[in-house]
Amino acid sequence: MSWQTERRFDVICVTGAVDVVPSQFASWLRPGGRLFVIQGRSPAMVALLVKADGSTESLFETDIDYLRGAAPAPQFHL
Repeated sequence: MSWQTERRFDVICVTGAVDVVPSQFASWLRPGGRLFVIQGRSPAMVALLVKADGSTESLFETDIDYLRGAAPAPQFHL
């Protein structure tokens, strides 16, 4: 993913799922900031609250569409 910004935020809400939470998302937080993101692979995704101090809290399970460019690479299945 190629999203870049020098800005810092108190709260970030990511409105699409990601396979893996990009490290730059947490770097956009101000001290004390929080990030809401849904991470995982369909149909078992989890909503996470990530804090600027690095702690993560699992909130609930869900299944939503991925952000553009954030879906996992297709895998071969027999």
